[in-house]
Amino acid sequence: MPELPEVETVRRGLERLVLGRTILSVEVKVPKMVKTSYQSFLNELPGQRIQAMRRRGKYLIFDFGQLIMISHLRMEGKYLLFTDQVPTNKHFHLFLS
Repeated sequence: MPELPEVETVRRGLERLVLGRTILSVEVKVPKMVKTSYQSFLNELPGQRIQAMRRRGKYLIFDFGQLIMISHLRMEGKYLLFTDQVPTNKHFHLFLS
């Protein structure tokens, strides 16, 4: 499990990559990971622009202005960016385009 300094490093890296970008589509491979209304998550996230990347303890906060998405790195602790086709992997759970 990543410790606090690693979580901050991930936050800074994500901030450089995603700040100002707009979510076009959402695909969730493991619906039980979504701790709010699953259908609302799928419907409301597309079209939202990432306005800030924050951290609270070991939680990463994607700030969309009126909405936020909170994420925890769990055991593996990584986000992957694919510029082309996404490879199939049973450990990939959420896809944001």
